[in-house]
This record gives sequence, C-alpha cells and structure tokens, in this order.
Amino acid sequence: MFYIVTAAVLALVLVLSVVARATVPKETVPKDAAGEHVRPSATRKAAGVTAVSALVLLLLVTAGTTLARVGAREVGIETSLGRYSRTLQAGWQVKAPWAEVETFSTQLQRSEMDAPIAFAGGGSGTQHMTVQWTITGEQAQELWSRYRRFENVDGMLVQPAAREAVATVLASYTPAEARAEGKVEEVREAVEAALTERLSPYGVQLDSVALPPAALDQTAQDALNRVVEAEANVDRAQSRLEQAKIDAEADRERNKNVTAENLVLECLTITNNWNVNENGPLPATWTCFGADTADVLVNTNR
Repeated sequence: MFYIVTAAVLALVLVLSVVARATVPKETVPKDAAGEHVRPSATRKAAGVTAVSALVLLLLVTAGTTLARVGAREVGIETSLGRYSRTLQAGWQVKAPWAEVETFSTQLQRSEMDAPIAFAGGGSGTQHMTVQWTITGEQAQELWSRYRRFENVDGMLVQPAAREAVATVLASYTPAEARAEGKVEEVREAVEAALTERLSPYGVQLDSVALPPAALDQTAQDALNRVVEAEANVDRAQSRLEQAKIDAEADRERNKNVTAENLVLECLTITNNWNVNENGPLPATWTCFGADTADVLVNTNR
C-alpha cells in the first residue's frame, strides 16, 4: 500500500510538471540588433526540475521496495493487493514493488494466560497456565489466511484453545482430585493432549504446558478443606491403630515370660535388694512361695 500511494503521488507530480512545462510559453528577449534570443521562462524551468525530481524519486522508491528481508528463523508471506502470492524463506528476496511481506516467526513462543474453570461436584476457580509453542513454516500460508498477522495466532488461536482445553479437562475432577498426588501430572498430560489436538491442524506445534495450583473460589476451597481434614483424620486413626498393634505385640511378648518360676525369681530379687533403712522392714506376711512353703532366708538388713 505504501508503494502504491507513493508511486501514485510521484506519478501525478511528474505528469503535472510535464504538462506545465509544455503549456507555459517560452520567454523571448532581445538578442542584438540583428535578431532576438529565446529562453525558457522561470516557470518552465521549475516545472522541468520538478518533473526530473519526481522521476528520480519514483525510481528510488521502486528500487527500494523490490527487496524484502526475511529473518533467519522466520518465513515470509508475500501478498499482492491483499491476496496471497507466495511463501518466502529466510534471506533477501526480490518481490514486486507493490507487494507486501508479513513475517511469521518459527522460534519457540511463550504464552501466559488465566482460564476460568469449574470442577466436578461444584466449585470453580481460575487456572493460570503457561504454554510454549512453535509454528511450522509449511503451514504459514494457512495461518496467514486465517489470522493475517503473526500476533493474532497467539491471541486468536493459542490462548482460546488453551483455555478451552484446561476447562474441559478440569471439569472431570474435583478440587481435591486435581491436586492429589499422582493426579497433577495426569491433569497436565490430559490438557497437553487436548491442546495438541486443537492446535496441530493449523500447523502449531505444542512444546509444553505448565499448570500451577489453581486459585479456588470459596465453594471449591471449602470442599478441598473437608477432604484434607478427612484425610488427616484417617491418618490419625491409622497411626493409633498401628500403635495399638505395637502395644498388643509388646504385651504378648511380656506375657510369654510370666511363669511361676519367673515370678518367684523376680520376688526373690526384690526381697534381696530390699533396703530396710530406706523402706522399712518387709511385711511379716511377705513370702515368695505362698503360705504352705518353707521359709526362705533372705538378707533384709541392707
């Protein structure tokens, strides 16, 4: 469009200058006694200079607009009067002066966005996500025909498709399930698969998807808190059960050693180690063998 407008203006100036030079009469001045001298008037001179200048500028603009440079990691779409002409590869390219070139980058792109989500069983929130993607040069024409400019691919294709994919996937999970260990990666992979399915037909290749924990509304947060509390109660109950099992096993081990002989030996040990000065004398009825057994001599004078 720039070339067409500029060329039209310069061509108009050139034509008007030529017409002016042709229609303005020449200026006649006396030469000498024998004759006269004819010379161009100032207006004709100005018209001639203007015409030459317009022609030179037109040639320069034409030469300058026949070259286009496409970057090392770009593809160019050459259009003529709004219609696709051809796809240009990296480097300097010769084109028609009136043609325009729209470049599409093939470098890795990074898009960040927030997506509204709704969970299974009630509750909603906002999911922040980061998507990295690239385009294939072979599909650049298709992308141009749909979106015209490279910036529009992100805003009109990648971001809407990403929001739709994450909303669809998380609609099958409760807030607790979406954050459960082992489910986080499952959710990410499902979103990645859904987004790949949406983007690949247009020549957009998905590199990665990052999903931090979603921001929950009060309903979803309350549901998550209830699940967390229930899981904590289960953990505490399991801990108590395990401790009870340990205590029962210890009791069983102790009961294995509770025999008549062991009880007598324990009694004798206590009797022999009895400290009269600190504890006083043993009771008169104290015995380790029962009432019908013979007396046992023990040292109680400690």
